[in-house]
Formats: sequence, structure tokens, C-alpha cells
Amino acid sequence: MVPVPEEHVSQVMRMVVRLTDNAPESLQPWDEDAVAQLFAEVGEPARALLSYLAHQSRAGKELRPKDVADGLHREQSDVPGIIGPLNRHCHRAKRPPPVESRSVTVTSRLGKPVRRRTLVMHEDIATMIRAAEEKLRVTEKRGMVRKPR
Repeated sequence: MVPVPEEHVSQVMRMVVRLTDNAPESLQPWDEDAVAQLFAEVGEPARALLSYLAHQSRAGKELRPKDVADGLHREQSDVPGIIGPLNRHCHRAKRPPPVESRSVTVTSRLGKPVRRRTLVMHEDIATMIRAAEEKLRVTEKRGMVRKPR
């Protein structure tokens, strides 16, 4: 326990509330309906990223952001610009990010340990993304939904 000066109590209380609102325990797990809603609400770049990572050959595998960018025919610097808004969207929906960003240590050509960033989508999320993608494709084919701009 840490004593807090009286003039700072309200500020500290707001910070504590904000931290507990952002706690992992307050996040709801993904289900098929929530994933379908996410996939329908996000823009085309985020859909492309989700679809790319959810592909059966890539689901559950750690990929370098450069490889993801190449697969999406984009610049590597575009990947964080897609993931950031996607993560904020998920945060507002009180859901965990569907794409996990990891930092791994690999050995460079010179034999030195180097930190590298990787992206991975867990297979259970990937399965739901593929189902949401198919559901949206069928719905759009029937002309029932307008594509977001």
C-alpha cells in the first residue's frame, strides 16, 4: 500500500479505474457472431490482413511483418497502420486483438541474438475469421450488404 497525498486522490482513483477497465479479465472472448461483426465493420485493409493471417497455411504460424506486407502487396510500414486501428476497434468492443504481435530472439547471420517482431493469429480465431469471410461473401453476393468504403 502506498500513501497518496489528498490533493492527488481523485487523479489516482481515475487512473485505477482506467487500468481496471483495460484489464485482460474485462475482455470478452471471441465468438463467431463477434468475429463476423468485426469482419463486417472493419475496412478493406484490415479485412485483407485478417484473411491473409487466417488462411489455413498461415493460421497459428509466426510471420514477419515484412512477409505479411509482401503477401498483401503493401509496404512493411503499412502493417502497423492496419493493426493499430484494428486493435483500437477491438479494445472499444472489449475484445482481445485477433492478431498477436510477439517479440522473438533469433540469431543473426553474424551469430548475434537479434530481437524480431512476428505476427500470429491463433487457429481458433482464424477458423472464425474464415467463416466470417465466407458469410460476408455470401451476403454481399445476395446484395444484402453494402461494402464499407
